[in-house]
This record gives sequence, C-alpha cells and structure tokens, in this order.
Amino acid sequence: MRKYLFLIILLSISVMSFAQSKSEIAILYGRSAGPATYSIIRNGSLKGAASGSLRDNNSIGLRYFANFKNKPRLKFETGIDYLFGKLEITPAPVGDPVYDASHIENFSLVTVPFYLNHYFGKYFFINEGIMLDYQKTDSDTFTGFGVGVGFGIGGKYEYRNLSFYINPKIERHLFVSRKYGLLEFGVMVGVGCKF
Repeated sequence: MRKYLFLIILLSISVMSFAQSKSEIAILYGRSAGPATYSIIRNGSLKGAASGSLRDNNSIGLRYFANFKNKPRLKFETGIDYLFGKLEITPAPVGDPVYDASHIENFSLVTVPFYLNHYFGKYFFINEGIMLDYQKTDSDTFTGFGVGVGFGIGGKYEYRNLSFYINPKIERHLFVSRKYGLLEFGVMVGVGCKF
C-alpha cells in the first residue's frame, strides 16, 4: 500500500511542476456496467473459470485538471473515484445446480487516475491514461490492487468559471494484476470550477 501511495505522490508532484497556475476542480457522478475479467498477466488456461458482471452501481469522483505550459489543448487530469454496487458472480460450472447458481456480492472500487486530455475545438476532448486501482468484494478472487488503463471521449461546456462535463469511457481495471479486474463501460457527468 505504501509503495502505491508513494507512486501517486511522485507522479502528482512531477506533473504539477509542468502545469500552469490555472487549474480546475470537478465533482463527477457516473453509472457504468461491465464484466469482471481475468488479468492479462495471469498464466494458465481460463476455460471453465468463474465470471462476474457489475450490477446496480454508482460512482462519484473528485478530479483536478491542470494546463501544461505552452500546450493550451492539453490538460493533465487526476483525482479519486469511488465506484460501488453489486457484482453478480457465476461460478465455474461443476454440473451441480446448487453450486452452479450465480450469487451477488457487494463490490467497491477506488481508482486514482492519471490521464491526459486532448482538446479538439472548444467543446470536445479525448482522455486516456493509467489508473491505480483497489477493488474489494466479499471474495478474495475479485479483491486486490493493480494498475488499470482507460480511454474516453467527452464534451465540455464552459460558463464563466463553471464547466459542465459528460465523459463516456471504457476502463480496464486491474489490467496489471493477478486478480480479476473490471472491464467498465460507463458515462461520467459533472460540474467543475476554475480557480
């Protein structure tokens, strides 16, 4: 846990040193869905393995945006997101209806993104980057730390010091991990304030 916190602090300090003073903070709310899939670095065959699917979820987030010097169409984005909901788990089939039945577990995911936002015109942007993730469920199979990747296409409307966001996204949580990670398809909406 300490090495992840140290990495977050180092990345934030290094990126902020290149940023201008004009910054923005936004509060975001989102809904998403997606399957829990196995990590890319796991060895061995996954035929007949358990699977999971996200149900009834919400996410809230706090984001910080900073401009880069001499690059007005590029912004750095970081913050923290908390996704919570239910994960429907379908166990590996064993031929017994009692053990093959799916069940619901509580699911939570804390994400710290490090994104670059590329602006096209006044209203549209593409964002992509990496995330540090910690996800937790009632079972050990879906609980753990990892590094994720994300991509989104969004829109932004500014009115005075306020900004309004909509950001459809696809994120692969725990991409580098030995645990199952969520492949999330969702939409974030929010409002920001420049300072």
